[in-house]
Amino acid sequence: MFASRNGTGLERKVARAALKSAVNAAGIAAPEPSLHDLRHSHASMLIALDVPVVDVQRRLGHRKPDATLRVYAHQWKEREARRSQIGKQLGQLFDARRAIAAPAARETRLALPAAATSHDR
Repeated sequence: MFASRNGTGLERKVARAALKSAVNAAGIAAPEPSLHDLRHSHASMLIALDVPVVDVQRRLGHRKPDATLRVYAHQWKEREARRSQIGKQLGQLFDARRAIAAPAARETRLALPAAATSHDR
């Protein structure tokens, strides 16, 4: 889950001790987050950022993408629900702008100069 400075993985006890130290330094109240909580949060953030499922799967070390989809299906559902809400809100915004702009467009008429005729020259 965590790489050391020389590129090898950290032992779990070292990672747990570092997490405990960070939790204490930050003054986080109980219940303290676990390494698994960090893993789940990381996956959730990747999904929220639209990282492809195969990339999430690889980062988490799942053998197949369907394992990732099974565990984190709720995250993709929430992301799609947010997208749907954003789409509706944008539609309402554009509809409101059209309603405001439409009367002004009808009232504003551009007066173009009369076309020059041959006897005007």
